[in-house]
Amino acid sequence: MRAITLSVVVAASSAALLASASASAFDQAAVQREVESLNESLPAMVSPVLREEPVKFTGKALLYTFTHVGRSADDIARQNVGANARSYLLGQLCNDADTRDLMHDGLVFSFVYVDPATTRTDGAVITEQDCTKGATR
Repeated sequence: MRAITLSVVVAASSAALLASASASAFDQAAVQREVESLNESLPAMVSPVLREEPVKFTGKALLYTFTHVGRSADDIARQNVGANARSYLLGQLCNDADTRDLMHDGLVFSFVYVDPATTRTDGAVITEQDCTKGATR
């Protein structure tokens, strides 16, 4: 569980970095530049068992991918990674004014966890609607 918590901390801080690049409005070019800058240091191990892969930006969504090194898809699924990550990320992203502004302007944050064979095992998607449901306030 420690690796999962660390991964969402890294992802949330990366999201905050991207949000600060586009301050008050969703500026696709600014977000793309920040993604390119962030990706210069990726992939990188963020814990002994978790590697953050390069971030992808589709113009409407940021996709963060984390590979669980040395674990099978079954092992990861049993840990309920997506639900645990989602709960933490809601608090981090929805309570940050910059990321809330980006989501208000249509940006979606997606977090995917994969095994070493890049089989998707779990994930979490955070949108503005998630923040307005009052789950974190």
